[in-house]
Amino acid sequence: MTARTRTSLALCLALAAGPVLAGPEMLPPGAHAAWTAIGRLNAAGYRQLRMCTATLIAPDTVLTAAHCLRDGSGDMIPAEKLRFVAGWLRGSYAALGRVRKVALADPGGPRSVATDSALLTLEAPLDGIAPLPLAAPEPGQPVRLLGYRWDRPHALSDAGRCGFRPEGSQGVLRLDCEATFGNSGGPVLQQGPQGWRVVAVVSAIDAEGTLAAPLP
Repeated sequence: MTARTRTSLALCLALAAGPVLAGPEMLPPGAHAAWTAIGRLNAAGYRQLRMCTATLIAPDTVLTAAHCLRDGSGDMIPAEKLRFVAGWLRGSYAALGRVRKVALADPGGPRSVATDSALLTLEAPLDGIAPLPLAAPEPGQPVRLLGYRWDRPHALSDAGRCGFRPEGSQGVLRLDCEATFGNSGGPVLQQGPQGWRVVAVVSAIDAEGTLAAPLP
C-alpha cells in the first residue's frame, strides 16, 4: 500500500470531507423507487447517525466497504448490531434487513483500498427489491455514484457522470467526482446493455478525488 493510499484511507476513516470536484445533487423523491437496492448501513438501528451506504446484490446479500464494519476504536462491529435499511428516504424505507454474517474481502490482510469491501449475509431475503448485479468496469464508459452523504443522510445524492482510471496494480479505481463520509461502501455504478451494474465500492477520498475498491 503506497503512502498516498494510506493517506486516502485515513482521511476516509477519519470522516474527513473531500474536495468539491463536482456538485452532487439530491435525487428527486420520485426517482428513489428505482434505487431501493441501495440503502443505509447502520449500527444498531435505522435512526443511528453513524452510517455508510450499501447495496443489495442478491436477495440476502449486501455489498459495502470493509471499514464501515469497524467502530471508532477500530474493532469489528458485531454482525447482530448491523442493519441494512433499503431505500431509506426521509423516514420511510423499502425493507429492513438484519445482518447474520460478515465476510471481508481480505480478513487477515492490512487495511487498504484494494481490499476495502465486504459481503453481508442477511438473516432473511428482502423480498420485493430487485438486487443490482455485479460486473467488471468497462473502460471508456462513465460511472455514477449514488449514496447517503453525512450532510444529507435522509435521501440519496447523485454525483452524476464520473470518469475513472485504474490506480495501481490491484484494480483500484480513481474517480473524478466527489464523495464524502456516508458515501463509503456505496456502489460505483455503470450502465450496460441490461441496465445498471455495480463495478466497485466507494472506499476513500484524497486531494485528487475518490478511490473505489474492486469487487470481492
